[in-house]
Amino acid sequence: MLLLLLALTMPQAVPAAPADPAVTAAALPLVEIPGPIERRAREAEALGHTGDVTLEVVVQPDGSKGPATVVESSRSDLLDAEATRLVSGAGFGAPAEATRYRVTVGFQGADDALTCAAMARQVRWFQQTWPERPLKDMPLYKMSSGILLMAGVPATPNRASAQAAVNQMQRLEADFPALADQCEREPERAWYPFLGEWARRTSR
Repeated sequence: MLLLLLALTMPQAVPAAPADPAVTAAALPLVEIPGPIERRAREAEALGHTGDVTLEVVVQPDGSKGPATVVESSRSDLLDAEATRLVSGAGFGAPAEATRYRVTVGFQGADDALTCAAMARQVRWFQQTWPERPLKDMPLYKMSSGILLMAGVPATPNRASAQAAVNQMQRLEADFPALADQCEREPERAWYPFLGEWARRTSR
C-alpha cells in the first residue's frame, strides 16, 4: 500500500540535466506526501510504543535516491527504524529535477482487539517518553475520543448534543489517567468495551 500511494503521487520522469552535487538537500524543492501513512510495528506495539515518524528522501531525475533521513522522531528507536526501512524500500517515480520528498509514517498501535494491558503500556510509554506533552496528544487518546464522538452523534445534532459532546471530551481528558490505572488492574479486559462502559456511566 505504501508503495502504491507513493507511486501515485510521483510526477512522471522527464529528461533533465544531472543534479548539481553542490546543491544541498535543504535547497531542493520539497514535496510532502499526504499522510500520515498508517502502518503496524508489532514489536514496538508490544512495548507500548506509538507515534509518527517524519522522514525525507532525495530522489534524482534518474530515479536513484539517497538514504531516508528522520526529520521528526517518534522517540522510539523501533518505530524510527521501521519507518526508515519502509521509506528506504519504497519506489519513487523519477522527478524532473532532484527533489526532497517528505513522508510521515504513523504507528497508532490500536485495533478493535486492543486489551487494557496494551492501553496501559501505551499510556506509560507516552508519559515517560513525552513528559512535556499531555495525554490527549497520544494516538490512542485521539482514536478513543474520535470513537466516542462518532458514537454519540444523534441523527439530528443540535446545540444540546454538541454541548454534551464537549462535556464528554472534558471528562475523558480528566479521567484518562485513572482509566489507565484501572486498566493495569484489569489487563485482560478489552479497551474499547471498557471505554464504552465508562462513557455510559459518566453520561448519566
